[in-house]
Amino acid sequence: MIKVHLSIRNRLLFSFLVLLVLPVVTLGVIGPLLYSHSMENQVIDHTLRMIAQVDKNLEYLVINIEKMSALLEAFPPVRTFFMDSGMEDQGQRREALSFMSSCLATHKEIAGIMLIAADDRTLSNDYSRITRDPLTLESWYLKAAGSPASITIVSRPIGRNIRSLRGFGADDVVSIVKPVHDPAHFNRVAGTILMDLRLESIRELLADSSLGRDGYLYISDQNGELVFAPINETVYRVAPRLLTDTAGRMLRRYHNEVFQILYKQSSYTGWTTAGVFSIQSALREVTLIRSYALVVGGITILLAILLSLFFASTIARPVEKLRSLMGQAETGDFTIRFLEQRYDEIGQLGHSFNQMIEEISNLIDQVYQEQQRKRETELRVLQEQIEAV
Repeated sequence: MIKVHLSIRNRLLFSFLVLLVLPVVTLGVIGPLLYSHSMENQVIDHTLRMIAQVDKNLEYLVINIEKMSALLEAFPPVRTFFMDSGMEDQGQRREALSFMSSCLATHKEIAGIMLIAADDRTLSNDYSRITRDPLTLESWYLKAAGSPASITIVSRPIGRNIRSLRGFGADDVVSIVKPVHDPAHFNRVAGTILMDLRLESIRELLADSSLGRDGYLYISDQNGELVFAPINETVYRVAPRLLTDTAGRMLRRYHNEVFQILYKQSSYTGWTTAGVFSIQSALREVTLIRSYALVVGGITILLAILLSLFFASTIARPVEKLRSLMGQAETGDFTIRFLEQRYDEIGQLGHSFNQMIEEISNLIDQVYQEQQRKRETELRVLQEQIEAV
């Protein structure tokens, strides 16, 4: 059997504290931890949905430009330009240029269109050569000509021998180059259609993509070069070149903050859309709630201790009083009484104690009186015997 050496007061105090502290600790510490984990999962899910939506919108944008390129390629004056190296019909040239202007007018996301034939002839309302160097020897043209089955996307068309007549620089556009096939020789490329996509249109796609207070989305190409990113000092610190898989997540530390990076690569464009947010920032409100909970919990525990001391004393004090009275009764003092007016179990116990002391006192008086009467009787008998002699 386990021996308990704690007093009733201390046992009551311990019980009260356990019953009060456990809920406070659960709600003030464990609750915010679970809530922070739930919030982090919600932020991750929201970021993944935003990435998927942006990726879908980008694909839709590029597909529309590809369809426009195909429509332009099918236009007879444009076909004549690519297939007839001696095209001198100014009427057909004007028709081709007019059609290109109408395409540009109806698609505000396009910054300019240029046709480049395999023999280095060009046709455009929007661009002109900078030097006489052939455009067909430039890397973007060779890359498109070497991939006749698909379009080529050039995220940073820097250094090309083309000047925009509409004031767009290489940092303002993304080039989409479509090869034009020779119908007589399908494997032969008759030229390319160059369309520049305004970066502003991509910025508009991301305008409604919010990742909380400090989070953001950015887009990088197959080489890890940024296609579009907001003005943020952490963009280059999270190292887009490290995103080598088609999808995933990673953590990067910068200025004592841990950044969560979620990303997904488009199978169509080859671009990677990444969402970046600070874990501390995302959970700032949870941290604030946790701090408030700890403060409130500390105050609650302090009040719980004070209330426990009070209630334990109200229960233990009369019990201690009864124990003290019983000790006095053991010494033979039967004049003591439990005088507190209580109507609970302790009051009933005190009343029973008083009755017990009263009965013991009466019994002692009775015994004393009987002893007195016995002695008187004995003395009287002895006196009678003496007188008889």
